[in-house]
Amino acid sequence: MKLKRKIDINGKFIEIYDDVFSANKRFDLYSFAIKSYYVVERVAADVPERLSLHKTLKCEFSLKDILSFGFFENDEIVNYIKQNDLKIHHCYINLCSASDVYQYHVDTPVSKCPSGLYYINIEWDPTWEGETHFSDDSMQDILYSSAFIPGRFVIFDGTIPHKSSQPAPNAKYYRFVFVIKFTIKESPNWSNSITIQDFIYQKKCDLTQKEQTCLDYIEQKTGDTPHSGTTFYEHLSNTFYILKSLKQPERVCLAGMFHAILGTEYFKFHKKILKEEISQLIGDEATNLVEQFALPNRDNLIIQNLNNNNLQTQLDLLYILYANSIEQVYRMNIEQSFFTKIKNKIESIEKMLKAQNR
Repeated sequence: MKLKRKIDINGKFIEIYDDVFSANKRFDLYSFAIKSYYVVERVAADVPERLSLHKTLKCEFSLKDILSFGFFENDEIVNYIKQNDLKIHHCYINLCSASDVYQYHVDTPVSKCPSGLYYINIEWDPTWEGETHFSDDSMQDILYSSAFIPGRFVIFDGTIPHKSSQPAPNAKYYRFVFVIKFTIKESPNWSNSITIQDFIYQKKCDLTQKEQTCLDYIEQKTGDTPHSGTTFYEHLSNTFYILKSLKQPERVCLAGMFHAILGTEYFKFHKKILKEEISQLIGDEATNLVEQFALPNRDNLIIQNLNNNNLQTQLDLLYILYANSIEQVYRMNIEQSFFTKIKNKIESIEKMLKAQNR
């Protein structure tokens, strides 16, 4: 992701990136946008007499939508997010037409908290207009205007007043913009936002001999047993790979690989697996984690630590619960708040353990 231009408005930044995605990926993003469900979500101003006018169409994204859209599968975008310690609070697509009217607004009161705009369209003639205008606090003068160039990604300080301009009447297409509301630690929405890179994982990684042996074992035992829209083996192995990408120790990764092999309150495995057999493969510590994960009322037991585990064991179980849920979010509608609750708990316990080990 190469920076094309950086603009300074009274010490506040606007960064312009072009050609962020390949042509194939751009077509995928555009296809997702035009097939999405839009509703009349907002009005251009809060003045009562305008409430029936100037409406725009908007597609709100669930967490599943954010991931299915595929925007954050770009390594350079994810690296930018990591380097700037950002989380994702809110994403949606605006569908703009020539009849829309826009007003200047700011996205956040928190200085240096960025927003992102990705121009989704494949084709756009400059005479069709649709620029994004940026102003100073007077909200009168246009200090910078970003042309609506398909494939452009604009990242800017969310405290800068800005507004869209509507497409010209001769525009052949609707104007589609993917909007990202980032958060930083100073933001009030930080605790309600997701760490997007946790949801992006690879199945290609170096495995120890023990890990490979365990993967072979669960593949042989689980076969084609169905589980939550995939196979049981895919679910277990993917959970393992997620934990590997989260840089968890081997005991946690292996426990994640075997987390439902004894069955859970949500899933009953038809084959009888002996605890002793598992312990020989993954060790007693990991087996204890697997056993606790199989208990009824699992989520509350783990999140609230109702079994009075020590901090490290609670942290291990939280990571397994987190990875197990991440693996299924692509197939199930799991609320974003569920992930933020677990992540906040993880971060809190990690701080306590770090303080203990000083």
